[in-house]
Amino acid sequence: MKSTVNGKWALVVGVALLCFAPYVLAQGTQLELTGVNGNNYAGIYIGPYDIQVGGSSGPTYPMICDDFNDDINIGSTWKANPVSVSGGTLMNTMFGSSGASLTMYQEAAELSYAILFNTQGASNNSLMQYAIWAIFSPTQVQNWLKANDGANYATDWATVCNWISWAGNQKNLTTLLSEFVVWTPQGCKSGNCGGQEFFQYVPEGGSALMYLLLAGIFCFGAMWMRSRSSVRLQA
Repeated sequence: MKSTVNGKWALVVGVALLCFAPYVLAQGTQLELTGVNGNNYAGIYIGPYDIQVGGSSGPTYPMICDDFNDDINIGSTWKANPVSVSGGTLMNTMFGSSGASLTMYQEAAELSYAILFNTQGASNNSLMQYAIWAIFSPTQVQNWLKANDGANYATDWATVCNWISWAGNQKNLTTLLSEFVVWTPQGCKSGNCGGQEFFQYVPEGGSALMYLLLAGIFCFGAMWMRSRSSVRLQA
């Protein structure tokens, strides 16, 4: 009997944790900028950036920023939601809600991967970072380079545009985006936000969100089974 009772309590606790998880995530996860890689170009540090997830005891990951319109500093914190970007979740991202297409996030993922894993060489990383920013904020990025890049402006802007074209021509765009989680700041729009949107490479990118979906299904199923059991006992 004791074993059976413990088993029942374990099930209750498991259901409670699963049901509580979506609520916790809905409150947002704290992100903090804890470091930069030391490289800067035209007056701005470029990725990867060190982002701590979940508060002071949480892990730190290298991530790539896609938001040119907001400024953060070492020690800045903000709340964000992890989004596994697809056609169905695009509106949950910072730029999808502003009219950006799924293709733009796919291109940004391709360039983020290239920077994180240095696939095109370190000398290209700076302008690939600007290319990511330019995908979502082309006018702002072009104006910044024009004002801060001196004699290199024309050549560098052409290179930025070429990197965007290169990313769009890759054959694994859809698959690669699925291996990223996009951390989208809560409750703000680009240019009016205390945080920035970041790409984190996670080979099982969508698994966390799938867990939440399954959690919701499990909660519903558990409640339905409990309801059915109650009906039987009363009959």
